[in-house]
Amino acid sequence: MDIINMKNIQIEEMTSDLEHRIKVREGLEDDNQGLRDTIADLTSRLNSRNTSNNELIKKVASMNNTIVNEAQREKNLTQLVNKARHGTQALQKAMQSATSDLESAFGSILPIPEVDK
Repeated sequence: MDIINMKNIQIEEMTSDLEHRIKVREGLEDDNQGLRDTIADLTSRLNSRNTSNNELIKKVASMNNTIVNEAQREKNLTQLVNKARHGTQALQKAMQSATSDLESAFGSILPIPEVDK
């Protein structure tokens, strides 16, 4: 009988140990599930942030292109203004030269009346 009692006690201890291990394992599984949920949430937030960052990168690139284009446009407009100024000055000199040539050519033939200002 002693052997049977010892085996029963041994079975009870093993059963108790097994129940304890099962409870520990279930607790760890619950903790793991909490960690999995946290990881899923953080992954979702990371993906959302990456999408947002990619949109901002595209926006910055677009703004940089706009700045470059506007700088080139300003440069082209400045060149056109400088050409127009140069052309205006050349035209003004040509008109003065033509007026003085006409005055000298026709001044001796016809007297040019003075315009009252």
